[in-house]
Amino acid sequence: MTTSDVFKAYDIRGTYPDQIDESLARAIGSAFATFTGAPHIVMARDMRPSGTTMCAAFAEGARAVGTKVTDLGLASTDFLYFAAGYLDLPGAMFTASHNPAQYNGIKLCREGAKPVGTDTGLREIEALTNEFLATPASGPLAAADERNLMGEWVTHVHSFINPGALRPLKVVIETWPEGRVEEIDAPSNHGSKLVQARLESGKCLTAHALLYAVGRQGTTKALGLENVGLTPDDRERLKVNKDYQTEVPHIYAAGDCSGPAEIVHVAIQQGELAARHAARVKRLAWQK
Repeated sequence: MTTSDVFKAYDIRGTYPDQIDESLARAIGSAFATFTGAPHIVMARDMRPSGTTMCAAFAEGARAVGTKVTDLGLASTDFLYFAAGYLDLPGAMFTASHNPAQYNGIKLCREGAKPVGTDTGLREIEALTNEFLATPASGPLAAADERNLMGEWVTHVHSFINPGALRPLKVVIETWPEGRVEEIDAPSNHGSKLVQARLESGKCLTAHALLYAVGRQGTTKALGLENVGLTPDDRERLKVNKDYQTEVPHIYAAGDCSGPAEIVHVAIQQGELAARHAARVKRLAWQK
């Protein structure tokens, strides 16, 4: 297995199991723990089928060099970065961002959610990974546990705004296991005041507003956006104003959460601005 095929500028990413598999994940776990020198790290994964065994292998590799591993379970990349900051521990997020299900990968950060990229440690981690592929770590396994930080995460997200100032609002969130949004439409009996999102599971949700995460490569063709009066450009992007509001007032579009921590923060800010505008909140709770 060639590490140069999967170690990118800001993360590790490839097709499973030909480019990235459990043996590589184990070696990366040993390498990352050795590089950080931390006695304790955290990890999380998205819904990709290979995530469970990849995480287990990564944890075993880290534990084999004496590092405790806390599993945060299913999570988003921004949640993992929050945990790394909240707990002040290095973190590993198993995800391949916008890539199809056959891909998997790892985004790494240091304690305090400091990014790890080519110039901030990823090159060294790759070199260590090749060493551990040649000679796997075989020391006694350090401790491992699981932790649920959802309550702390919700409190953190609520700190962005004043929840008491929010008007009643039904929000549609694309999530697993219901599947991705397959089509967007407007209920005929409500004119343009509401939006419907049909999921892969067959469920149809009606909401006052919809925030569409565009991503680095748009995937709008199959959504039927013409049903609500939107026309993507030739790169499947949607035109938005300063509030990330599209030409249809109750539909918003913002960037995704792929890439290094700095990009994620920008994407979060875009989504935050859109949510504030949709909820008619003028300022964040911490803004005086």
